[in-house]
Amino acid sequence: MQNGNAYAEGLSEDWHDLQAYWAAPTAAAREKFRADFAPAAIKEEYLAGLPEELKPRRSPDTWTLDSERLARHAVRRC
Repeated sequence: MQNGNAYAEGLSEDWHDLQAYWAAPTAAAREKFRADFAPAAIKEEYLAGLPEELKPRRSPDTWTLDSERLARHAVRRC
C-alpha cells in the first residue's frame, strides 16, 4: 500500500461500518461485507475510474489473482 492512512483519524466516513466490525466481529456483521469480496466487486475496484477505452487494456491478472487468493477457505471463513 502506498499513501495509505496509518491512523484512525485519517479514515473517511466510508470506513465506519468496517470499524464497527473490527470492534465486534460477529458472523452477521461479516456477512454484510461478503459481497465486497466477490470476484465482480474486486474487478470493479481495479477498473473504477478508468476511461472506458482503457479498461480492455488492463490485465485481468490483477483482479483474478486477488479473487483467487480471497476465495481460499482460510480467508473465506474469516
